[in-house]
Amino acid sequence: MAKLTYNFPIGLNEIFAEFNEIGFGYSSFNQSINLKSSINLPSSNYTYGSKYIVSLLGKDSNPLVNQTVSIVFAGKTYNLKTDSNGKVSINITLKPGTYKVTIKNPDTLEEKNQSIKVLKRITENKNLVMYYGAGSSYKVRVYDDYGRIAKNVTVKFKINGKTYSRKTNNNGYAYLKISLKPKKYAISATYKGFTVKNNVTVKSTVITKNVTKKKATTIKFTTKLVNSKGKILKYKYIKFKFKSKIYKRKTNAKGIATLSLKNLKRGKHVIYSTYGKLTIKNIIRVK
Repeated sequence: MAKLTYNFPIGLNEIFAEFNEIGFGYSSFNQSINLKSSINLPSSNYTYGSKYIVSLLGKDSNPLVNQTVSIVFAGKTYNLKTDSNGKVSINITLKPGTYKVTIKNPDTLEEKNQSIKVLKRITENKNLVMYYGAGSSYKVRVYDDYGRIAKNVTVKFKINGKTYSRKTNNNGYAYLKISLKPKKYAISATYKGFTVKNNVTVKSTVITKNVTKKKATTIKFTTKLVNSKGKILKYKYIKFKFKSKIYKRKTNAKGIATLSLKNLKRGKHVIYSTYGKLTIKNIIRVK
């Protein structure tokens, strides 16, 4: 009897043996041995807040239960106990990038390396600039734990002190329609602990300026009117409110309406310009 001890590599191994001795004749032996890995590596793509889960087997090919496994994950060493299914997991809270993982099975002594990619859970978020009433939307694209498009999941948007919930469509997009008054706003979108932030600038369609003038017989206050696409609006009426009185003035070919104010006293005066649902407040200072 001949005996050979050898540590075969994982995978398919071919064994061939032959015997040829005078007086005994010739004999040969050929066999394939397929050695399975005792470390089952998971997917290589992840997103923030997901879990990296590894399954391990013992020498008996059964799940490696209640054993401490050493994992070097993104340069940090973790000593984790396997559960009843031979699994250990690590919560991923890393920034987007590529990281190296090394796992060693304490029972079989097998060691495996893996490179994983941590991807952004939310993408395509951009600053938004729009005119009042344009009906524009702030949009984001969302991904699941393994970097695949996340369909029909809830994204939380926060803007102007309020939180809104919106579902993603079949392409992973979630939209929040902006219906706010002219101003610059901070906006955020959050999904599974991952947050992106941007600015939303709503530009006024009633364009005015504060006025400072020396005392004069007549002071002219002008307002320019544009539509939700920024194009001038000709021959439309703007309503002015000054000292409890209402005045209506029509815009000219350049979209400008002018209100002439006479004999204003020195000091600060408040004026309001209104078109549709939008009212803008300004100050007229007379020196």
